Amino acid sequence: MLVANKRPQEYRHYHRQRESLRAQARRQHNLHAAAYKVKVFAAIFLCALMAISVIAHYTQVVEITRQLELARSELDALQEEGKHLKLEIASLNSPERLEKEAYELGMQYPGREQMIILTAGASKN
Repeated sequence: MLVANKRPQEYRHYHRQRESLRAQARRQHNLHAAAYKVKVFAAIFLCALMAISVIAHYTQVVEITRQLELARSELDALQEEGKHLKLEIASLNSPERLEKEAYELGMQYPGREQMIILTAGASKN
């Protein structure tokens, strides 16, 4: 009888040990699966973060390029206006135009009787 009683106890002990190993294996498998999921999530998160930073950088580059083009067009317009104003100044300062304006205002060259000739020497009065 002793032999017959030992076998079911050995079987129960073997069965418990086997269940314990299976549970431990399941826990280890779940831990590996969880670690894998965390790694995948971290990789996806980093990729999304990098994509967002690249898009933000590209948006900044586009905005700066737009501002640069606006500044260049404004500079071109101001340079054209400067050229036009220089030409206008040159035409307004020309002696021919000044003489014409003076005649239109009724001015004339002075006659001989209107001229006074000064000498450099001291005169005795």
